[in-house]
Amino acid sequence: MLVLLLLMMLPLWLLLLLLLLLLLLLLLLLLLLLLLLLLLLLLLLLLLLLLLLLLLLLLLLLLLLLLLLLLLLLLLLLLLLLPLLLRVLLLLLLLLLLLLLLLLLLLLLLLLLLLLLLLLLPLLLRVLLVLLLLLLLLLLLLLLLLLLLLLLLLLLLLLLLLLVLLLLPLLLLLLLLLLLLLLLLLFLLLLLLLLLLLLLLLLLLLLLLLLLLLLLLLLLLLLLLQQQQLLLLQLLLLLLLLLLLLLLLLLLLLLLLLLLLLLLLLLLLLLLLLQLLLLLLLLLLLLLVLLLLLRLLLLLLLLLLLLLLLLLLMMLLQLPLLLIVLQIVCTKKIYL
Repeated sequence: MLVLLLLMMLPLWLLLLLLLLLLLLLLLLLLLLLLLLLLLLLLLLLLLLLLLLLLLLLLLLLLLLLLLLLLLLLLLLLLLLLPLLLRVLLLLLLLLLLLLLLLLLLLLLLLLLLLLLLLLLPLLLRVLLVLLLLLLLLLLLLLLLLLLLLLLLLLLLLLLLLLVLLLLPLLLLLLLLLLLLLLLLLFLLLLLLLLLLLLLLLLLLLLLLLLLLLLLLLLLLLLLLQQQQLLLLQLLLLLLLLLLLLLLLLLLLLLLLLLLLLLLLLLLLLLLLLQLLLLLLLLLLLLLVLLLLLRLLLLLLLLLLLLLLLLLLMMLLQLPLLLIVLQIVCTKKIYL
């Protein structure tokens, strides 16, 4: 009641000012609520993005397991039949697989360390760590894609080897034309392998870029932690930096191995081209021989036709004599 009396005693302009102030306060409160809602929505979106990335990682891991099983089966089939060059190529591919698995393990260790840091750091540093987690999940996805491409490459290569090693005895019994078609198929498969290797190189370059971004973010975190003097977190971040440097070295080694694989595949392509040229020459020689045989056959047919014509002519020449003999015989009978 006292408040109402005081308000009634105030002049009109003061009442208007009070109303304006109340309205401004209400607007400020509404804006703050909207900002809070937006922050909550952003956090929810980040969580959804993390969940989606985790699901993609699980799916890619399942595909990797299936491809690894297929590769083991094919390796068991090809264990005793491979020549030396193809064995070297398979060893390089297996080294690539091992390096990629090491990279995956290191990235998982990085994720665990970042989760530990996420529980210990304040809010701003937590936001930075969430960004780091997203980058690491992207790195994991790229690595899994690399593994999938590499396993597809291995499958294609092993199928190619099976095709060569199993069909080669049969192709020795077939015509040279079938062998030529088979070599063309091999050439196309090797081209496909080259394309897959180029994709692997591109993905490795993307991984290197993402690792550089992670290094920059970790350096930023180190600077922030030096200002706050958190020794334990600084040690953890230094460990993360060491792991990232190790990842960079492994990726460089992986790039070198991929370049070696490209060189080996180019050598195989050149060998196949030489074989194709040799087969074309053999086919040309075979066609020439066939043409000569056809000419001989035509000559023999002509000779046979000539012989038949001669026989017919001889028979035609003998017809008048036969007619004369028949006429004489008939006249003698009539005379008798």
